[in-house]
Amino acid sequence: MKDEVLISVLIPVYNQEKYIAKCLDSLIDQTFTFKYQILVLDDGSTDRTPKILKKYSRYGSFIKIFHKENEKSIAKARNYLLDKVDTKYFIFVDSDDIVSPLYLECLYAAIRKDNSDISCCGYVMIKQFSNNPNLRRYLQLNRKDALHEMILGTRGQYILWNKLIKTNLIKNIRFYDLSYGEDFCFVFDVMQNNVKVSFIQNRLYFYRFFVNRIQKEKVDDKKKNYLNKMIEMEKDKKYSKDKDLLSSWIYVTASYYWLISGTEPSYRKFLLDAMRKRRTIYYSQSPDIPKKFLKMIFG
Repeated sequence: MKDEVLISVLIPVYNQEKYIAKCLDSLIDQTFTFKYQILVLDDGSTDRTPKILKKYSRYGSFIKIFHKENEKSIAKARNYLLDKVDTKYFIFVDSDDIVSPLYLECLYAAIRKDNSDISCCGYVMIKQFSNNPNLRRYLQLNRKDALHEMILGTRGQYILWNKLIKTNLIKNIRFYDLSYGEDFCFVFDVMQNNVKVSFIQNRLYFYRFFVNRIQKEKVDDKKKNYLNKMIEMEKDKKYSKDKDLLSSWIYVTASYYWLISGTEPSYRKFLLDAMRKRRTIYYSQSPDIPKKFLKMIFG
């Protein structure tokens, strides 16, 4: 088993000359004792990113560098990398973030200990970087409870980069071509399998947050497309067993966007309609949520 490459770390990168080396160095410096590989896609970068990546070619098959023309689609970039995966597990890492040296070791240990299909770790903002080696306790949940925690709870969330996933779960699953929220839709699709999920309390991922990480222009259109896709999924029969949870997440998302949106009347009406149609379902799923939140939004 020591000779088998177990994990593929997937990194789509576009114009990250300032951070990609730090990201890769943190993944090279892992305590993981089994074999893993790093698959990097240069998605048509126009800065020094390709030159920086070329330096890492000295690692041979350990770090594989791919190049393609930029199509202005993170979904297509991620799907490109998924098609290259030939290992039992995979995990995504954003090209401007870094990970703890214990990142792969702890996530794999959680999967192995209880024979889980997915493991999730905690994360912090980059300025709070820490390499605390003490593994805190973790818990394992079934598909339904894990999905509830990811959507309405505090564990795991629907983000990609804190999840080690068995590759056989995604045989017929790929990212929808959305410019916003494609990670949620992907995770939700993966969770339609009869999975067991382990949650680690340790903060092993260090997220570099930028106010302008998502471009401001046409951001409302991106969010609207994302919500429309979720509404499509809500109507799809294959999601029937999780329809209430999906409806609840549409409510949560629309509520947040409504609170932070500008004064564009048609967009706010779209969000308010999405909320009103699903608020009863949301509160039945989350009876512990204070009712004052509802009053704050609807008066």
